[in-house]
Amino acid sequence: ATLFNYGTEAARRGFGLGLGAREGLVEIRLPEVTVASVDVRSDDWHHYCLAYDPPALTLFVDGSNATTIANASLDTGNTSSLVLGEGLTGALDELYVYAAT
Repeated sequence: ATLFNYGTEAARRGFGLGLGAREGLVEIRLPEVTVASVDVRSDDWHHYCLAYDPPALTLFVDGSNATTIANASLDTGNTSSLVLGEGLTGALDELYVYAAT
């Protein structure tokens, strides 16, 4: 299931955050590959933050740095679609998207 996905597959620079095949697994997804995964098994709510400070892409889980991809090249332009919750059984609450300059 997809928590969110952004960017274009055609340009091969899209990115997203999704749930893994195994319960409790959260994955950073780049085109055609899962590049990092974090095990967060529990029945509790969790806060996920995916921060891109080029070229680093960092996943924070509940305020702690869970993993960093040092050299990510992402499409962060404003012409791509943002997909939320595709295939998700559950709920997304309080989604924020920030752009920093």
